[in-house]
Amino acid sequence: LLLERIAFRPVRDAHPNTMLITSFAVSALLQNAALLIISPRTRAVRVPSFFIENFAIGDLLISKSNALTLVVSLAVLGILTLFLRRTL
Repeated sequence: LLLERIAFRPVRDAHPNTMLITSFAVSALLQNAALLIISPRTRAVRVPSFFIENFAIGDLLISKSNALTLVVSLAVLGILTLFLRRTL
């Protein structure tokens, strides 16, 4: 709400390119603010051994983390599709 009042409301009636440039500037500002707060240093994360393991389907070797990513992505896509069909 604060960003809308400070950044977007003043350029509401301007050329559409002005709104586009404003949104890029706000995005860059928010990203840099997050880097200042959180720190851009990388940190190690311990991955459970379950996700490092692989399983085979015939001659195809698939890591469990890739399989989980695929399943979660398909589930989110299905939920989003259902949501959009029911609400639009």
